[in-house]
Amino acid sequence: GMASVTEYMTAIVSDFANRDELKANNHFLKRATDPVIMVGLKLNIGMTNHYYKDAWFKNKAVLAIETGLVSKVKLTKTFSLQPSISYQTTGSNTEGGKIRMHSVTPALDLLLTTPAKDFSTVFSFIGVGGFYSSNFAATLDKKSLDSSLYPADEKGVRLSFGVQYAKIQFSYLFEYGLDKVNSTDTYGNGYKRGYYFSMIKFF
Repeated sequence: GMASVTEYMTAIVSDFANRDELKANNHFLKRATDPVIMVGLKLNIGMTNHYYKDAWFKNKAVLAIETGLVSKVKLTKTFSLQPSISYQTTGSNTEGGKIRMHSVTPALDLLLTTPAKDFSTVFSFIGVGGFYSSNFAATLDKKSLDSSLYPADEKGVRLSFGVQYAKIQFSYLFEYGLDKVNSTDTYGNGYKRGYYFSMIKFF
């Protein structure tokens, strides 16, 4: 086995030594430094609340966390698609107590980026997209809520802006729910609002 390895390495070195010049494989280098598809992990930490447009009061925001898988598909030099799926906990500090909701949330964002040759260059971006949250559990002051008292699902839009360097992406993300989150109309319709600091590590 060692003899075979030695013979192979000798053949490679001899071939290289007898060439007039050595050229890099540009296709391989491009795929290594600027891949078309990447996969990573994300962590969003921020605040959410339930916004009632017609109410006389404002609900206070509570800590919200989101974590999951994310990928990036490069369409052109300046456009990328960024789909993700995550576990999300959101809520609001209401007149009746602190509501906490647990969801599985797929999302899709379209990113407009500044041009960058590869990951050694810092580039910035803005993103627009949408999300769908499937709410599977909720609590009020840490006590379970009946499923009829909160929506089974929510849809909404997202806006983000940030920077990426190497394979780490930082951004600030706004989420605006389009479906009402309240089961009664005492204070009108309530909608989720979220504000997150987001970090993604691509592999």
